[in-house]
Amino acid sequence: MRQAMSEWNAHLPEYRRLCCNPQTHNQSYYEYGSDFQNRIYKHPDGDDPTLAANYWHFWTGTGVLYESNMVFSSRQKWINGAAADAFGIKSAMKHEPGHTLGLGHSSFWIAVMFPTLPDNTVRCDLKSDDLGALAARYS
Repeated sequence: MRQAMSEWNAHLPEYRRLCCNPQTHNQSYYEYGSDFQNRIYKHPDGDDPTLAANYWHFWTGTGVLYESNMVFSSRQKWINGAAADAFGIKSAMKHEPGHTLGLGHSSFWIAVMFPTLPDNTVRCDLKSDDLGALAARYS
């Protein structure tokens, strides 16, 4: 996660950079909701086919982000790389912070922010489409 955040941060102004604090970035089971804690966790999501999701909370009026929770399906097989019938955790860990930064999905199939991640696929390199969306948002 720190590596993914570092790569996004290399393209952001300092006041907009992502940070990871072990005191507030818990890796545990957690029910959805706002508690001013940033969490990364696996969730048994029933029949939902979603691999991962990001739930963020902003202060009304100011637009300041005060919480971002990343949820990974515990029903899926995760791997550090690419393999048949498994999903790349690094790719998902790179994609979800993009949503925290306010980016939507890309239509460019090799972009990190493409909405789906097939098994046996790695998308860990930020592409021009990802960086263009980031620049448009924070320029």
